[in-house]
Amino acid sequence: MRINIILMSSMLALASCTKWLDVSPKSEVSMDLLFTTREGYQDAVNGLYSRSVKEGMYGRELIAGTLDVLAQNYSIDVVDRVGFRQTLLYNYKDNNFINRQKDSWSGLYNVVANSNLILEHIDNSGNLLDAAERDLIKGEALAMRAWSHFDVLRQFAPAPWRPLRHKASLT
Repeated sequence: MRINIILMSSMLALASCTKWLDVSPKSEVSMDLLFTTREGYQDAVNGLYSRSVKEGMYGRELIAGTLDVLAQNYSIDVVDRVGFRQTLLYNYKDNNFINRQKDSWSGLYNVVANSNLILEHIDNSGNLLDAAERDLIKGEALAMRAWSHFDVLRQFAPAPWRPLRHKASLT
């Protein structure tokens, strides 16, 4: 009998906690609320930069990662602690290589998408922002979108090449 009372009271206590557990993180705000304050626009721009410094982007990969390994800027031992040996050997089917590429691709397009959201709302900001601040935020969003598009091109576009017209001679 005593066990049943303890069991029932604990079930009631846990059942009433749903609202307590339904808390949004302070760094995540719904889009409806984000663009209703001056701070919301600033947070949106800060979000572009904080997304960009993750390891799959400028935190490693796009600064000193896959692209530099492919360019043979590093020598990697047979004992590979960071997972770049197969990239050095141009094994594009390696799971580490594929996952790093997916992280870069999705990270760059996340910045593009969030830049587009800022640009969609900035002209309708009304009196929340003065003209100089509106221009600054719009300029940063445009610049981050362009930079991300450039890095997508740099990393994923096919390399242009032309067949040689004349064979080179060493004599």
